[in-house]
Amino acid sequence: TYRSMGKRDRVFADRVRKARESLQLNQQEFATRLGVAASSVYRWESGDSEPSRMALMALRREFPDVFPARSA
Repeated sequence: TYRSMGKRDRVFADRVRKARESLQLNQQEFATRLGVAASSVYRWESGDSEPSRMALMALRREFPDVFPARSA
């Protein structure tokens, strides 16, 4: 649950939610845009799971300012 998450996980969950809300999309619409299930977006926002590598690539592609690629 969100309350038991570490700070890093809460920051990620908040970034996902804020990115979705900035587009005024519900979880289903956001999921469709990223090519994932709405339940995945719910789990990311609640801190129950992290995105797969492919989903993270989609987040970075759609929101490069919010989810920048890590430097090697």
